[in-house]
Amino acid sequence: MFPDLALMTLQFLFGSAPDGASSIVKTFGLFLTLAFLTKCLHTLSWEVLSAKEQEGILTPLEIWINPAAARPVDISINALLCLGL
Repeated sequence: MFPDLALMTLQFLFGSAPDGASSIVKTFGLFLTLAFLTKCLHTLSWEVLSAKEQEGILTPLEIWINPAAARPVDISINALLCLGL
Protein backbone atom coordinates (compact mmCIF):
# COMPACT_ATOMS: atom_id res chain seq x y z
CA MET A 1 0.00 0.00 0.00
CA PHE A 2 1.30 3.41 -0.90
CA PRO A 3 0.83 5.93 1.94
CA ASP A 4 1.58 8.97 -0.21
CA LEU A 5 0.69 9.93 -3.73
CA ALA A 6 4.35 10.76 -4.29
CA LEU A 7 5.47 7.21 -3.55
CA MET A 8 2.87 5.74 -5.88
CA THR A 9 3.37 8.03 -8.84
CA LEU A 10 6.90 9.28 -8.72
CA GLN A 11 8.86 6.51 -7.07
CA PHE A 12 6.98 3.37 -8.15
CA LEU A 13 5.75 4.32 -11.62
CA PHE A 14 8.51 6.64 -12.79
CA GLY A 15 11.45 5.62 -10.61
CA SER A 16 12.33 9.12 -9.49
CA ALA A 17 12.78 10.41 -5.96
CA PRO A 18 9.62 11.70 -4.28
CA ASP A 19 9.41 15.38 -3.52
CA GLY A 20 7.78 17.08 -0.56
CA ALA A 21 4.92 18.74 -2.43
CA SER A 22 3.18 15.61 -3.68
CA SER A 23 3.60 13.73 -0.41
CA ILE A 24 0.91 15.94 1.14
CA VAL A 25 -1.84 13.94 -0.58
CA LYS A 26 -2.42 10.69 1.29
CA THR A 27 -3.68 7.88 -0.92
CA PHE A 28 -5.91 6.18 1.65
CA GLY A 29 -7.96 9.31 2.16
CA LEU A 30 -7.96 10.06 -1.55
CA PHE A 31 -9.23 6.64 -2.58
CA LEU A 32 -11.70 6.50 0.31
CA THR A 33 -13.12 9.85 -0.78
CA LEU A 34 -13.34 8.66 -4.38
CA ALA A 35 -15.18 5.53 -3.25
CA PHE A 36 -17.72 7.51 -1.24
CA LEU A 37 -18.28 10.01 -4.06
CA THR A 38 -18.76 7.20 -6.58
CA LYS A 39 -21.29 5.47 -4.32
CA CYS A 40 -23.17 8.73 -3.73
CA LEU A 41 -23.29 9.44 -7.45
CA HIS A 42 -24.53 5.92 -8.15
CA THR A 43 -27.21 6.13 -5.46
CA LEU A 44 -28.44 9.54 -6.58
CA SER A 45 -28.60 8.55 -10.24
CA TRP A 46 -30.38 5.29 -9.32
CA GLU A 47 -32.97 7.20 -7.26
CA VAL A 48 -33.55 9.76 -10.01
CA LEU A 49 -33.90 7.13 -12.70
CA SER A 50 -36.28 4.97 -10.67
CA ALA A 51 -38.38 8.05 -9.83
CA LYS A 52 -38.60 8.91 -13.53
CA GLU A 53 -39.62 5.33 -14.24
CA GLN A 54 -42.38 5.48 -11.62
CA GLU A 55 -43.64 8.76 -13.11
CA GLY A 56 -43.89 7.08 -16.49
CA ILE A 57 -41.31 9.27 -18.20
CA LEU A 58 -38.92 6.34 -18.66
CA THR A 59 -40.26 2.99 -19.75
CA PRO A 60 -38.32 -0.24 -19.36
CA LEU A 61 -37.11 -1.78 -22.60
CA GLU A 62 -36.64 -5.50 -22.86
CA ILE A 63 -34.26 -6.75 -25.54
CA TRP A 64 -33.66 -10.38 -26.34
CA ILE A 65 -30.42 -11.31 -28.07
CA ASN A 66 -30.14 -14.64 -29.85
CA PRO A 67 -26.85 -16.21 -28.71
CA ALA A 68 -26.98 -18.74 -31.54
CA ALA A 69 -26.49 -15.94 -34.10
CA ALA A 70 -23.02 -15.10 -32.75
CA ARG A 71 -20.17 -16.47 -34.83
CA PRO A 72 -16.96 -17.75 -33.21
CA VAL A 73 -15.10 -14.83 -34.79
CA ASP A 74 -17.44 -12.35 -33.09
CA ILE A 75 -17.02 -14.06 -29.74
CA SER A 76 -13.22 -14.10 -29.98
CA ILE A 77 -13.05 -10.43 -31.05
CA ASN A 78 -15.30 -9.44 -28.13
CA ALA A 79 -13.19 -11.51 -25.74
CA LEU A 80 -9.99 -9.82 -26.92
CA LEU A 81 -11.54 -6.37 -26.64
CA CYS A 82 -12.84 -7.07 -23.13
CA LEU A 83 -9.45 -8.34 -22.00
CA GLY A 84 -7.81 -5.23 -23.39
CA LEU A 85 -5.42 -7.00 -25.71
